[in-house]
Amino acid sequence: LGLLGATIGSLGFIINGQHEPLVSKLAAASLIVLGLAGSLGAVLVAVRQRALLARQAHEAGVAQEIQAELEENNRQLEEAIGRANQMAAEAEIASSAKTQFLANISHEIRTPMTAILGYADLLDDPTLSVDDRSQYLSVIRRNGEQLLTLINDVLDLAKMEAGKLSFTSEQCSVPAVV
Repeated sequence: LGLLGATIGSLGFIINGQHEPLVSKLAAASLIVLGLAGSLGAVLVAVRQRALLARQAHEAGVAQEIQAELEENNRQLEEAIGRANQMAAEAEIASSAKTQFLANISHEIRTPMTAILGYADLLDDPTLSVDDRSQYLSVIRRNGEQLLTLINDVLDLAKMEAGKLSFTSEQCSVPAVV
């Protein structure tokens, strides 16, 4: 375009009437070229704008995908937190139940043990009659058996919790068991 303008300018010296049609044609051609260049520039601007819009649309699509992934991750995290809170509540209930069980079992162990120790002390009396001695030994034996049954029951509970308790089938009288 710069060369065309210089050519038109130098031809301006020849405009004395003879070469005027040539100059007019050149001027018209330069205007056409300038118009084409302007149109080409406008097309280039439009192409650049479309490319920018396409890139922005792509980035928006990627951003939407990332947003969707983040929302899914947040949902999964909230579910995991809910499960963890539920498990913590269940663990607290189990811990409370075990504490209560230990309090009850310690009482159940102390009662027969106290009887055993008390009656064993009474057996130390040298003036004790044979009947009294026999009665005290019977109390000691009965409480020892209660204590042994209680300990066996606790061990069975531990085996059941560990999944190691085995059962055997035996014939028995239901009224005798109940």
